[in-house]
Amino acid sequence: MPRVSFRGLSGSSVLSACLGLASLFVLSLYAVSAGLPRNHPVTVRRRILAIVCVCSVAPAYLWAWSSADDDDAEPLLRILGIKLDGIRWAIVSPLLLVSLAYLGPLIHYATLKENPFSELFGGERRDIELRNYVVAPFAEEFVFRACLVPLLTPSLGELWTILLCPLFFGLAHLHHIVEWALNGEGTFTNVLIGLLVQAGYTSVFGAFSAFLFVRSGHLVSPVLAHTYCNVLGLPPLASIPSHSRPYTILGFYVLGLVTFLLLLFPMTSPTWFID
Repeated sequence: MPRVSFRGLSGSSVLSACLGLASLFVLSLYAVSAGLPRNHPVTVRRRILAIVCVCSVAPAYLWAWSSADDDDAEPLLRILGIKLDGIRWAIVSPLLLVSLAYLGPLIHYATLKENPFSELFGGERRDIELRNYVVAPFAEEFVFRACLVPLLTPSLGELWTILLCPLFFGLAHLHHIVEWALNGEGTFTNVLIGLLVQAGYTSVFGAFSAFLFVRSGHLVSPVLAHTYCNVLGLPPLASIPSHSRPYTILGFYVLGLVTFLLLLFPMTSPTWFID
């Protein structure tokens, strides 16, 4: 198993490496789309194949930037968060934390007698479900967390890595806005609002996901959190005012977020991820 280290990389080299991998991820999507909408069956199949290819070459890309001569070099798979020690808590903790963050929306859905899990792998477009709940969460976390975090951390430290890593993650999502505009899927105002919502959501989630990877050292933690968030979607905030008990529902939203923040560090203590 090759050993890698990125402590010898300059800041400009780290930035180049991260931008190169993020650009490869996005360009691979456009290279195979043939101008078709993102949900067209041909586009979905081609993009899944393209992303699988990017994930296949990403470890080699990472190894090419590394220095194996460093005394602190570690096995490549371990750097990528692929390991077994602490795996049980690495699976449980992200699911608990996301459940807390979504406590308000989950109770909100229950009062509306809506089940956000009802259409999970039960719809007509299995290819889109495969993309949204399996391929995209794994590929994005593998590339933008497992590969970029080890590159950034030696130069920036853990805090700045957690804060800046979402910028590269956001780059991989802004192309959706371009597609909406090119395909006439909404007015300029709607596209602009979509851009702001997309940027805000991906930034917050990207920071949380990078935090999970840094704290746990496991790829499975951000992947599961990503899948769970994709299933739950954006909270139904717009329907709170019309709810029969809006203040009660809002209280659960606040309670969930406060509890999530209070338990975020204790539940991701590195000592939990050691068997």
